[in-house]
Amino acid sequence: MSQRGSKSLWLLAGLAVGALVLAAAILSQIPAALLSRQADGGDSQARDLARLGAERLRAADVRLAEVEGLAKAALNKAPVESRGASLLAQVRFRQGRRNDGDALMRVATQLSHRDDDADRWAYVQALETRRYPEAFTHLDALLRRQTSARKPLVRTIFPYLGDPAALKPLLARLARGPSWRVAFFELLTDEAPDPSAAFPILAALKSSDHPPTRGEQSQLLRRLVAGGRYEQAYLSWTLLMTPEELARQGNLQDGGFDGWTSTPPFGWNFDSEQGGGGAIAKLGAGKGSALHVTYDGGRDQWLVRQLLVLPPGDYRLTGRFRTRAGGRTEWRIVCQGPAPVVTQVPIGDSGDQWRSFSASFTVPAAGCPGQSLVLQGLPARLDVPIEAWFDDIAVVNAHAG
Repeated sequence: MSQRGSKSLWLLAGLAVGALVLAAAILSQIPAALLSRQADGGDSQARDLARLGAERLRAADVRLAEVEGLAKAALNKAPVESRGASLLAQVRFRQGRRNDGDALMRVATQLSHRDDDADRWAYVQALETRRYPEAFTHLDALLRRQTSARKPLVRTIFPYLGDPAALKPLLARLARGPSWRVAFFELLTDEAPDPSAAFPILAALKSSDHPPTRGEQSQLLRRLVAGGRYEQAYLSWTLLMTPEELARQGNLQDGGFDGWTSTPPFGWNFDSEQGGGGAIAKLGAGKGSALHVTYDGGRDQWLVRQLLVLPPGDYRLTGRFRTRAGGRTEWRIVCQGPAPVVTQVPIGDSGDQWRSFSASFTVPAAGCPGQSLVLQGLPARLDVPIEAWFDDIAVVNAHAG
């Protein structure tokens, strides 16, 4: 017999012995006579009995003898149904028979990864003994099933993120793109004392088959910006970019309005208030695209804006526009701090022609850690709706070139 055939026989023999051991563990907990037959539809009936037993176990006036009877009845219907074994284990725990309960839970986890109680027990046991790959296998099973109760489970991961031995198997799970990954990053960035704890995990996933989504990155970036950590947010954003995104990165994102996809809060924000706003629109066949703005003129409001993180220094804001509504809009550079508006550039009437605008401004050394480039709509006495086009917007260092 070949060496490979010999190994296969040993493997089959091992599996057979393992099956006998599991069966013996269950048989030791219930009367042998009850296991002499498997009723038709036993699996379904066993799950119903185990579900009823679980409900009774949660009752304020629980009667353990009744729950034990239901657990044994479930095992009678289907001896390899994990829920019956895990239910009986919980009875043993309540009775103070810890060793018996643990033995039954081990059986239940081997029978199935669809038993919440067994998986929860196995997760805690593995986590406490630093068997992290095994722990996250059970946690993954729980999180995939318990979509409405993910938050408490996800929070149990956070105390272990500082342990490299835990981080490696966790990253392996996250790299598969599980359905609970969104909830993981939401909670990590919202509830962790330092939201930047999410960055090394996002960075490690960058080269995986399921790299960080814009939504996952945005959760971190928004939290950092909300905390006034503009430079850290900008640096994190650029480090998570693809090579193609990084190659076209500048002081301003997509000033030519080509429709580049960005990661909020960076990039153009078109979510203005009702009554006006902007959108990228085609200029015509072969003419590319530009920013098209409409505004009803009823109130002072921003129409489009973009978050910038410019170091202190001198800059120039340039661009092109086309509109018949002169004096109704202006570009502004506004500090995201105690410093005032840095510059204002009123837009005049260009008729049907494209015209250029340019303005110099200085980002102060203090009080302006981040800035917003804002197109502001200015109300007039007559609420006459207007439209305007803008293109080739740029922010450049005044001393460059």
